[in-house]
Amino acid sequence: MVWGPFLIALSAVADDSTLHLGQYSSPHTLNPFQIATIDSAIVTENIYEGLVVPSSDGGIKAGQAENWRFENQGRRIVFTLRDGLQWSNGDPLVADDFVKGFHYQADPANGFMMASRLKMLKLVNIDAVTAGDMPPERLGVSAPDKRTLVLNLEQSVDHALYLLVNQYPLHTPTVKTYGEGWAKIGRMVVNGAYIPREMVINEKLRMIKNPLYHDADRVRIQQAVLYALTMEAEFKQYEAGQLDMTYSVLPGRSNWLQSRFGNELKINKHSGTYFYTFNLENPKFKDARLRRALAYAIDREVITEKVTGYGNPAAKTFAPLPTLSGNHPENSPLMSATQQERIEEAQRLYKESGYSLDNPLTIEILYNTMESHRLIALVVADMWKRTLGVHTQLRNVEWNSMEAELFEKKFDTVRTGWAMGHPNACFLYPIFMSGSPSNVSGYSSADFERQLQQACYSFNKDERAKGLKTIEETLARDMPAIPIYHYQDARLVKPRVQGYPEDGRYAHFRIQDLWLKAPMPSARAAQ
Repeated sequence: MVWGPFLIALSAVADDSTLHLGQYSSPHTLNPFQIATIDSAIVTENIYEGLVVPSSDGGIKAGQAENWRFENQGRRIVFTLRDGLQWSNGDPLVADDFVKGFHYQADPANGFMMASRLKMLKLVNIDAVTAGDMPPERLGVSAPDKRTLVLNLEQSVDHALYLLVNQYPLHTPTVKTYGEGWAKIGRMVVNGAYIPREMVINEKLRMIKNPLYHDADRVRIQQAVLYALTMEAEFKQYEAGQLDMTYSVLPGRSNWLQSRFGNELKINKHSGTYFYTFNLENPKFKDARLRRALAYAIDREVITEKVTGYGNPAAKTFAPLPTLSGNHPENSPLMSATQQERIEEAQRLYKESGYSLDNPLTIEILYNTMESHRLIALVVADMWKRTLGVHTQLRNVEWNSMEAELFEKKFDTVRTGWAMGHPNACFLYPIFMSGSPSNVSGYSSADFERQLQQACYSFNKDERAKGLKTIEETLARDMPAIPIYHYQDARLVKPRVQGYPEDGRYAHFRIQDLWLKAPMPSARAAQ
């Protein structure tokens, strides 16, 4: 990536009303119903706003809805929208726009990954709609008047509000005018604090303040520019005073960054898990013994201590331990065994599944291009080689290409991750639900489906706890994916950025919640 001239251009716009942020890549889409990456989510949650929004303490606060109430023993949620809501083009925003958003998201013709959230929400008729057996208009959502939205659920869901954080309205006239190409700058109409104004693929995206946003008077940052940069280029620009905030940090450099930048290094909670996911449609990986052997041969502590290095917990469960509230299997090899014991079990299972030093497994690790992913893949390949004799090939592609390969099942094992959005284990398990658009492994288990219902929807607290434990036992037995570590959010933030979540709190923030206390120093010309 050539970024020298880019540095000079940045200095001309640095002021106390423009925020400059690093971003690993350009968003793969601006369609808020189609997001599948954090890069896209960061943008869409700043240009759109849902009924409710998350707070930095892990709670929920009002978004487009000013209040809500639960009726019919939690099986009906009634939202009242704020008065006078508008789209960015001045059109009134009404409750039926949210109804149309639900219909659009659930329509199987669109095949959106985010439809899995509506299944988790247990909206009336959601299974029949996503299966194509009913039209989206039969979904359990209605708008009796312009400011009232009613959701009817098949049963009460105690985490329902968290599932609605990224549930957005749809500006139907734009979709009718442009069809599938509606979510492009210059065409799209939004309802969030910012309007996307300019995007140069793999270079930058610029957003400006939306003057028609309902809380525009409190939005102090007038524009934000997100730059698509490699980790190394991002760090150099931050060090040169070109960026207010990085998207990530150099892997394995936490002590050096702490000594170099002090409190500018921010490490916050971020619920989610980094996986190596198997393609279960490949006959080679049908045997769960082989999948467990590959999982046990990985020394996760080496990865978290030597490669990531920012306090990421080694993954011994699929969902992060704090989200399980103590309801985890104590005796699984990932939880209780020493690494040497895991290696011995891996070697036994590898042999039982038909492989040996004389007949080694050949496997490919697919990952999206990023230095930290490359380093982890190298370490895992070395562990598999030394422990089992596995021959491993590495292949990296850009995210857009990898996304296509995931759904066409053109992989052996692939680097995936799931950011949960809320510290509740039930927000991770849909990636293993049969038929879920986010289930890239092809895993299907009647045991898992039954346990998921128990863990996430039982009215009995003890039954829910039992369900969480048995889900983790089932996933550890079947090993459709290898959990490697749990996420933390680590980035560098300039002192002039105010309002960023304090260390140790949840990393969620929206640009509209930040402000800048002084201009950035003038940028140095690139050498």
